Amino acid sequence: MMSLPESIESEFKQEIRSYEEDLQMPYVTSVERLARQEGVLQQKREVDFKRFVDLYCIL
Repeated sequence: MMSLPESIESEFKQEIRSYEEDLQMPYVTSVERLARQEGVLQQKREVDFKRFVDLYCIL
């Protein structure tokens, strides 16, 4: 087994921790991703419409 110099051992351990955390991240399917994007767009449309109504109701 090979030993790493102390100067890079902590960096290596951090990289391993980061990699292991990434492995635990849930997978998001393309359908879920598209649905999420559509939800964001719908919310933006609703906000824009509310601003439009508020603006023209004042006039």
